[in-house]
Amino acid sequence: MKVYLSKSNLSSKNLIEKVRELFSACEIIEYTAGPYSNTIIDPCQYLIAVPPEGQLNLIGKGVGSEIAHAKMRDIGAFVIDEDLNLHNVIEIRIHDQSDWKAKYYKAIFHDKLSRLMEINGELIIKEDE
Repeated sequence: MKVYLSKSNLSSKNLIEKVRELFSACEIIEYTAGPYSNTIIDPCQYLIAVPPEGQLNLIGKGVGSEIAHAKMRDIGAFVIDEDLNLHNVIEIRIHDQSDWKAKYYKAIFHDKLSRLMEINGELIIKEDE
């Protein structure tokens, strides 16, 4: 399973490391440096976004645009919290419509949390029951 790790420069380094460990059995794709294109996300089954430290649904423009791209491509998009709960993003909106620069986005989540699970030897993200 390929997972794209979307992270803010304001994300907790500790949480980023926890996410890498949680998904260590997966192929983790992440942007590191050089020219950027959202198409880096396209071969992935899931996008896992690490929000700015102390936030959950208020995210920056970069992570917001990556989530929007994933949603357009029917790639599962989740924001992970400090307890490693996965919040399924159902919609991404500009946080302040009067801010023409659209610096921040607000993620709207599904009501139920999701978790990484192994079923029949395959890793999947599944909604809690």
